[in-house]
Amino acid sequence: MIMSFDNLFSRGIEFYLYGAGKRGREMLALIDKCGYKDLVKGFIVKNINENDKNIEQIPVFSLSDDSLDKNAPVILALAKKDYIQEAQKGLLEQHFSNIIPLSSEDRLLYEYIKAKRYFESLDKEVKVEKMPYDEYGFCHLTREGMNYRFYYMVLKNEVTIRYPFFEKDKLKESFEHSYGKIRLLKDEKASGDADLSKIKIFRARCSSDVAPLLLDKPAFVDDIQVGAALTSNQICEYRDDTGENISKLNRDFSEGTALYWMWKNAHDADYVGLYHYARYMDIDEKDLQKIETNGIDIVVTTPMLVGAPIKDFFCPRYIPKQDWELMEKALIRHFPEYADTLIEYGHAFCYPGANLMIMKKSVFDEYADFAFTVMKDVTDFYDSQGIVREDRYAGYLMENLTAMYVMHNKERFKTAFTDLLYVKKID
Repeated sequence: MIMSFDNLFSRGIEFYLYGAGKRGREMLALIDKCGYKDLVKGFIVKNINENDKNIEQIPVFSLSDDSLDKNAPVILALAKKDYIQEAQKGLLEQHFSNIIPLSSEDRLLYEYIKAKRYFESLDKEVKVEKMPYDEYGFCHLTREGMNYRFYYMVLKNEVTIRYPFFEKDKLKESFEHSYGKIRLLKDEKASGDADLSKIKIFRARCSSDVAPLLLDKPAFVDDIQVGAALTSNQICEYRDDTGENISKLNRDFSEGTALYWMWKNAHDADYVGLYHYARYMDIDEKDLQKIETNGIDIVVTTPMLVGAPIKDFFCPRYIPKQDWELMEKALIRHFPEYADTLIEYGHAFCYPGANLMIMKKSVFDEYADFAFTVMKDVTDFYDSQGIVREDRYAGYLMENLTAMYVMHNKERFKTAFTDLLYVKKID
């Protein structure tokens, strides 16, 4: 029998984690943050001699250990398909029957647990609306009378929680320590009229976008073509190869070339912002009014929880460790006041990703000068070595510089958060 997550956690059943490597340690950290560490009976590994005897005071057992409780569920904390298949075979041979595989990062245990806790705590009617994107899209759930929202992605006919606002628990305290007071844009009150013509929000597009993923563009958003210098196919009125630009570096910087263009060319705006063709911020015109009339300096997406400290999450999953070290070196060289922020951020478990933002233009200019000054040192290093990357590495580093800028200036600027709306193709 394959026991479900539902029964496992709601009934407080003790279990094992199979795998004591990076994924296993990530899972333990998430379980601990969610208050279920006492349910972990131990780690199970194939070769006990290649592993520590204890991890965070949790014992590590060999798969062949006769003392193991064969009736206890086992969560497979493994990433690769062949490892998962090998583990399942070995566990079945040892007469384990309750085996729970984790299929991908899109099903982080934390998100499941938080979802379950939320649903179990509901005491009011829950309204579920299917948004009008059948094959590509998501639905959302809103607790009646409250502004807490949870966005779902529909993947392979399953629904998984993404990007939750934090409930009132220890995660809220941790979040506010890193990024300041949780100020939800939806909770702000509009006071008076604002000149929305001075708020310029762009949506980054490129000639290779998958057309069905494009949602209806809000009237207050203008498309900008990124990487326009790399193609003869012109698809937008605004292009990142006009004026002062780094359009030719788009394969390194991704949406970062739009940010650079906005910095150097959007001079007539009081606020500037960036969306992606398949990533949006949950903002309408009323929210734009709130931004200006409440004197909000920065709007970013609610920081996304990841299964490891930020530095370990990005390296080497998305970028090699050398990229991060080059960023650190450049950051300390040009902005030594960020030294403590760099350490704190590297150990944090959440960050506002994807380079989605709306900022006062004066704040944005300061942010862009900060981020691109750091990135120039990094790109200059690879240029000096004759190394051509074109793997979005600079875009990933920019995401982290954006988050560090928000973290470092949490007391200086008034920051508000909103949901990230993410559309992903269903296989």
